[in-house]
Amino acid sequence: MVNWLLASPLIINGAHRSRLLTRAGMNVRGSRVLKGVTVGSRMVVLKPGAFGNEGRYFDGNERVVIGRAAVAQGVRFVTSTHEIGPSEFRVGALVTQPIHVGDGAWIGAFATILPGVTIGNGAIVAAGSVVTKDVEPNTAHGGVPVRLVRSLEG
Repeated sequence: MVNWLLASPLIINGAHRSRLLTRAGMNVRGSRVLKGVTVGSRMVVLKPGAFGNEGRYFDGNERVVIGRAAVAQGVRFVTSTHEIGPSEFRVGALVTQPIHVGDGAWIGAFATILPGVTIGNGAIVAAGSVVTKDVEPNTAHGGVPVRLVRSLEG
């Protein structure tokens, strides 16, 4: 129901969406959330000053904390995967790990952030990247899987 309301054209700005998410029990006060966000649980924390563009996806299986950072449209935060099972059925037990995005970070459009990743303060993740490992502070990463592109001034 909350995801349906978040996509509604009746909710006209990010501040209203943030208030709706706060009323649903999420910790998003002081952030700006544009339309089309899908939230799987209350374990998403958007710190004051966080900005999320349209169409973000949070699977909700583990905690996601986003600092005062910018998240572009279509970014997926996937906090769960599975162990490899036996040949009869390869999908094994569910494994979850949190994701953390530091202050000042910028995540480009349609990037996918996988379980257990920390994106450091002031880091950039290029559009379309698949982030499988931590991104150090003040660095730019891109690609599938993500790799260091260059260091940035702090």
